[in-house]
Amino acid sequence: MKPTDGNGRNLAEHVEPSDLRRSWSRLPTESRRAFSAFCLYRDSPDRRLSNVAKGLNPPCSVPNVSRWSAKHDWQRRAADYDSYVDEMNRQEMARSRTEIRKRRLQVARALEGLGSHALREWMQRVEQKLPLNLSPETIAFLAKTAATLQEQALGPEHESKFTQIVVRVGDHEYPDEGESTTEPTTIKDEKKQLLN
Repeated sequence: MKPTDGNGRNLAEHVEPSDLRRSWSRLPTESRRAFSAFCLYRDSPDRRLSNVAKGLNPPCSVPNVSRWSAKHDWQRRAADYDSYVDEMNRQEMARSRTEIRKRRLQVARALEGLGSHALREWMQRVEQKLPLNLSPETIAFLAKTAATLQEQALGPEHESKFTQIVVRVGDHEYPDEGESTTEPTTIKDEKKQLLN
């Protein structure tokens, strides 16, 4: 099977100009048969020279394929090709993720519109003092959703935990401080007490 480009053109017969050439393109010094062998090597899952030799039409000797491989640096060129294909795949994945995000955003907006409409209907029923006929599960879901939306809008609530630190210098006491019999009256006295 001869390698072809996307337009059905036989790649083994085509040599790209040097300014457009990639390392895995046909080299000016590479025969059509050697390039066909390289394409078999590049595109094969195991990249074995013996399989390339058998895959050529007509088949070729393994030593001859080995010479082409060494002369035209097949391993590096195949690795360059793998990197290129990998980059193309990553770009395609990135485009796919972007499209998925756009679709999800459209669905989210549509659901938000439906939710707003249902909420307006419920509010009208409440104003008219009509029953809403909501199940306990639905009520719990609405309460949880409201709490989540509030937290997202206001940020999570953090508990304030303070520790009271009292530093006493000298012998002055405030009325709410209670009497202490072992209290040092100066910093020097406190140091002496700590050293003893």
